[in-house]
Amino acid sequence: MRHIFLSPHMDDAILSAGNHILTLIKGKKQVSVITVFTGFGTRPISWDTQKYLLKSGFFRLRSFERARHAEDIRAMDALHVPYTHMDLIDGGFRKNTDNTFLYPTHTHLFSGTIARKDMHLIRTVKKTLSPLIKHSDILYAPLGIGNHADHIIVNRVAHTLPNKTYYWLDQPYAQEANTNQQHGYTEAFRVPHQKKKESIIGYYQSQIRQLYPNGIPPIDEVFFEKKSAY
Repeated sequence: MRHIFLSPHMDDAILSAGNHILTLIKGKKQVSVITVFTGFGTRPISWDTQKYLLKSGFFRLRSFERARHAEDIRAMDALHVPYTHMDLIDGGFRKNTDNTFLYPTHTHLFSGTIARKDMHLIRTVKKTLSPLIKHSDILYAPLGIGNHADHIIVNRVAHTLPNKTYYWLDQPYAQEANTNQQHGYTEAFRVPHQKKKESIIGYYQSQIRQLYPNGIPPIDEVFFEKKSAY
């Protein structure tokens, strides 16, 4: 039995489930991370996405892409965890065939709505995942707190899979969320903060200043499961 973490982006599994990953590793469990949106397409990019690049410390798209991959690989290597990059394009960089943006602003990207032309990704991701997972695997996926389209897509995919699945409370978006009132879910367990998680998050230097300008909060990780229909 493996524990597989379905991460929307290259940092989400660590940000939201790093303590649990560390606990599983300590318990000699088999852990792997599958990251879905690890590609960044080509220019042009939206102004909001360009600002995101600049805040990450980059102007050139290719340099940003190489750095993001290198950060994630170093983090996975530090944990000795096997990983898969599916290389689908990150939502902020996805475009229509006429080079217009599917999510032209961050308001669109974080609206809680999947763009109509993105709905096919639920099928695409599921089809790509199918040969990578077994029915005996326990899965972990984002709850979707924060309303990022990519997180919601991965959440929807997880709902279609037959595996036992736990849903993490997305960080850093969920720091002010009411963890006791998640519609359709019930809390399954919590994992206390471990100092080592901070060192693993530290590998994501292009993201850490934006995500945690006041430092990494020592908070528990919270995992949910879908409420039974009966």
